[in-house]
Amino acid sequence: MMEAMASGNVDIGNVGNLPPIFAQAGGNQIVYVAATASNAGAQAIVVPSYSPIKTLADLKGKKLAIQKGTALQYLALKALESAKLTLNDIKPVYLNIPDSITAFEGGQVDAIPISDPYYAQKEKTGQIRILVKGSDVAPQRAYYIATQNFAQKHPELVKIILEEQRKVEDWAKSNKNEVAQLLAKQTEYDTSVWEYALGKRSFFGVFDITDEFVREQQQVVDLFYKQKLIPKEIQIKDAIWKP
Repeated sequence: MMEAMASGNVDIGNVGNLPPIFAQAGGNQIVYVAATASNAGAQAIVVPSYSPIKTLADLKGKKLAIQKGTALQYLALKALESAKLTLNDIKPVYLNIPDSITAFEGGQVDAIPISDPYYAQKEKTGQIRILVKGSDVAPQRAYYIATQNFAQKHPELVKIILEEQRKVEDWAKSNKNEVAQLLAKQTEYDTSVWEYALGKRSFFGVFDITDEFVREQQQVVDLFYKQKLIPKEIQIKDAIWKP
């Protein structure tokens, strides 16, 4: 998405919290135009239900899957920080999300940060033990991002796009069973898994960017800069759309 914006092939879209940070750090001219509801409740760090690991502190010396450049990487770093652990205290195993799931199910890693629908599926069937929920240590959300050029030239169109998206989100809140069926078809997870996820967690909403959201996103920037995962310090407030 960010590469497509940089090349002028996409004007506006919805992404997680990490891509716009990497884009801004790389000098891409993007702006935050809206935020979603927090998706941290749909994330957790888990171990198999039979694992002897009971707490985050027990991860010391253990293999933890880490999915680079994703919200789950932020969750992993914040969870370790909350337990007064660093990457040097564990054995990080860097994998993409599908490969990390395969490694977890094959016993090649001891713990994994996961999100819905996989999280809901494993929670529903009692196959995992939750060490920490994302909402407890790493508040975060997705964002609607536009190119600076598009937002400056077409502010009224940006407003219309966001308003139409709000209508869709309002419909989704009131039609969760239909949403579950749509998501099941798209993701090839059983409808019951999505009904379970949507029944336990709130995903919907399109919100104006507030100071709280800016502070929340800046915490991600600061942590990733501290970990030398982005090349320079940036300020989220410098990339907020002001219609």
